[in-house]
Amino acid sequence: MLEFYTFMESLPPPLVESILLSETNDTRFERLCLELYQASEGITLLPTSVTYDRGRDAISISHSRGSHAVVLCASLNKKIDEKVGADLARLSSTTRPERLIYCSSQSLSEDKCDHLNAQIRGLLPSTSSALVQ
Repeated sequence: MLEFYTFMESLPPPLVESILLSETNDTRFERLCLELYQASEGITLLPTSVTYDRGRDAISISHSRGSHAVVLCASLNKKIDEKVGADLARLSSTTRPERLIYCSSQSLSEDKCDHLNAQIRGLLPSTSSALVQ
């Protein structure tokens, strides 16, 4: 996995953005996000079941005060506001993560990331840390 992360880091950012914007397979994108965050943050994440959606695409296995220390959500959806809202509505009924990482294949401005972070805080107030990328 570390080799994959190193490979992705070695690519020019416009090429990485082009690859992500053209991705069409949800499961492959979720796995990419999982592997990148495991390598970059030194955490272990497990993919969740694709047959029963509880709003989580991957979860950490580390000790937690909440239901999970880290929950990863990933989306290819171009209607990011609607998708985040739907994902968080489902997630808030099943999970109390300490940290939520939400990955989008879309190019997001800093303002959009701040807006989505505020949306996360509104629906998951117990989450101590949220990261939107």
